[in-house]
Order: sequence, then C-alpha cells, then structure tokens
Amino acid sequence: MAALQKIGWADAGRRTMLGIDFSFEINQAASSVARRAFVQPSDALPDCDTAAVPLPPGGKTEGSDNYACSGGDCHLLVYQGTRLYELYQANVTSGTATGGDFTGTCLVIWDLTKDYWKPAAPPNFSRGDHCNGADAGDMPIAPLLITAEELKAGVIPHALRFTISNNRIRKGVYVHPATHIGGPSGGNDMLPYGSRLRLRADYPLASLPNDAARTVARALQTYGMFLADGGNIFISATTDAQDAIGGSALGALMPSDFEMVAGGERVPWSGYDCMRTPIAD
Repeated sequence: MAALQKIGWADAGRRTMLGIDFSFEINQAASSVARRAFVQPSDALPDCDTAAVPLPPGGKTEGSDNYACSGGDCHLLVYQGTRLYELYQANVTSGTATGGDFTGTCLVIWDLTKDYWKPAAPPNFSRGDHCNGADAGDMPIAPLLITAEELKAGVIPHALRFTISNNRIRKGVYVHPATHIGGPSGGNDMLPYGSRLRLRADYPLASLPNDAARTVARALQTYGMFLADGGNIFISATTDAQDAIGGSALGALMPSDFEMVAGGERVPWSGYDCMRTPIAD
C-alpha cells in the first residue's frame, strides 16, 4: 500500500481519483423464462461453462440499452433461481431476448447453493485455479456491485469490486479468492489480483460529501473491496445507482486510507492448467 500511495491510483492521463463505474445491469429471470443456447469460442473449454442462458424480456448487458453489444466488455448478469449466469462479451444481434444470433466469450455459472469460499489447496479453489471467467480474476461480479436499493437503504451488506490499471497489479501471481489474472505488468510491490483492500477504521466519514458516500465507506470499512480486473480506478456499481451517488463521491480516498487484508499464498500463474468440468445443463 505504501508503494501504491507513492505512485498514486493511476498514471497521469488516466483517471487518478477513485471513482464509481455505473455501467452494470443485473437481470432477474423468472423460472418461466426459457434458456437460450449460445456460441462461444472453441478454446473456452474447460474454463467456461456451456449451459444455455436465460434472457428475460427487456434485459440489458453492461453498457447497452438491450442485449446488443456495441463494444467493450458487455457483461451479461442474470439471476434465475439458484443460479447466477455471468457471460463476458455477450451479444444478441437483434438486441432482444428472442431472435438474432446469441454469442459470448466466456460463461460462468455460479451455483448459489455452493460455498465457493471454502478453502481448498490449489488447483481446487472456487471454480478451479487458473480457470478463466467472466472477468479477469474469475470472481463473481453481480454480488459485489453497489446497487441503488442498497444506497437508499443506507446499508451495503457485502464486499465490493474494484478495478485498477494493470501496471498497478503484480505480474505473474494472484491471491484467492481470485483464480485467474488478466494482463498485469506491475512489480513485486504492487497488488496481486484478488487483493482485498479495507478502508481504515479511523477514516473520518464525516468528511465525505453525502450519506450515500458514507454508506459505501462503511461497507469498505467492514467488508472491503476485491481487485477483480484491470482498467481505470473504479468501484463497480449498477446503472440505477447513479441517481443516488455521484461518480466522484469517493474521490478523496487515497491508497494510504486503505489496508490490505492478508489473503494468504500468492499463487503463481505458471505451473498448471484449469482443471474442471464445465456446467453443461
């Protein structure tokens, strides 16, 4: 954290203050919503799942008003029953739940009856060490997002998700709960993928600009935030949260205001492949 404080959240020319990214959509599919098969690259196996995905009418992907991807990550997040479907670069050419061609890069199905946090020796943690996912760290996305409902209630009862530039992420290793990396290029004094940062308990919450910012800060003091992917310095949120908090409401928070929670072994990226059986039904 001292090394990160010295160089800052990001280099000049990029976003240098901690912000909030309001680009994510969480879709809820009733049990009656049919699941659609989709096409993903042949090299997605064995890392990615292959089951059909429910597309509720009127749903949206990240950064879009419908299911059509116009560029970017286009994460599709869908809850149905005891499953959470997360698909990277999802695209339906028609933009609608039916019709068009349905494609994606990597599907992850989280079984909500399973404890993915239960410790296990590599390569058996979570979905499997070295397994790719819907984001670079292969951690769930939807459960780590700030939502408007939580901000209005004044309580966020879970950890959050954040991204930072790849040159601020340690090269060649990760720490659980991550099981994968993107393209980190940072030195040994930088954060590994999967790092959990927790806002210091003595941070003066009254100095923050509004109650919504203080709600986020209390969650950061209690549960922290996990380093999930490379990118600009953002905490991830749903689109509807934008009406409840400004994107720069946490801009005063610096690396020195956080501590890194001990995450255990730094798992080397080289040495073994993803070992898992994809969920196919």
